[in-house]
Order: sequence, then C-alpha cells, then structure tokens
Amino acid sequence: MTLNEVKLILAIEDPRAQEARRVYGIEDESGVSREEIAECLMDVSERRSIGNRIALRELWRELGNWPGLLEEEESVAATTPRDESAQEFQAPVGGELAKPAANPKVGRGLEDDLSGGAQTSLTDLLPDWMGYGVLYSFSIVPIIITVVAIAILWVNSFSG
Repeated sequence: MTLNEVKLILAIEDPRAQEARRVYGIEDESGVSREEIAECLMDVSERRSIGNRIALRELWRELGNWPGLLEEEESVAATTPRDESAQEFQAPVGGELAKPAANPKVGRGLEDDLSGGAQTSLTDLLPDWMGYGVLYSFSIVPIIITVVAIAILWVNSFSG
C-alpha cells in the first residue's frame, strides 16, 4: 500500500462526525480531525517536525489498530534476517509498491497434469474447452434471442 493510499484512508471521516462538528461544533473524543491526522502522517514520512502532538498520538493509535499489520510484520520478520547495524529509519520516497493481485488459476493447473494421469471423475475426462463452451453457450442465448426478434421485426416491416 502506498503512502498516498494510507493518507487517503486516514483522511476519510465518518459523515455523522463531520456533520456534528459542522452543525453543533462537537469534536470527537480524540480532539483532532482526520485531516490533521493525515497531515501528521505526511510530516512523519517527510521527517519534518511535528507541531500537533495530539494528532501524532492519534496517528500512532490508528496505525496500531490497523487490520492485518501484525501478521505482515511477523511474516516479514520471519523471512528477512535483522541487521542491527541498520538502525536508521528509511522512509519510502514515493510510497512503497502495492502487492500485485492474486492470479487465480483458470482451467486445470499443473498439479493435475503431474498427478500421473489418475482421473477420478467424468469431468476429468472432458477437455477444458467443453466446460468453457457450455458457459459461453449459456451467455450467448440472450444475444441470439435479441437478434432473432430484430430479424422477425425487420422481415415483418416489409409486409405492411
């Protein structure tokens, strides 16, 4: 997830809280707005001095409660050895790259080919194109109905 995506997520505010602050002048329990938290994130990432300590505290709480953060840290810590000499924090310049989307397997995978030809059911005997052919034939039925209806209307327009 890039830095700008994190900033955008942090800046999104509940519409009810926004309305309460605008109409009634009521601030939420943290005392800072979501925009101030997002500005604090940018200050931290660019290594500028932080002027709003309350926003910094709320940013720390928000990132501490970030879903899936601990699992990612544990998996990264397990795969990479810790280098004690590199103590300096290095912030990403343009944000880090997002993880690529998962590529689902279409058809039969290599594990089916490597199983030694042990076919267990009737669907294993059929080639992949037959399964896709059935899918596409069901999808094309409404198109065929439309074309036939337009053709019938066109032919009937000559009789009148």
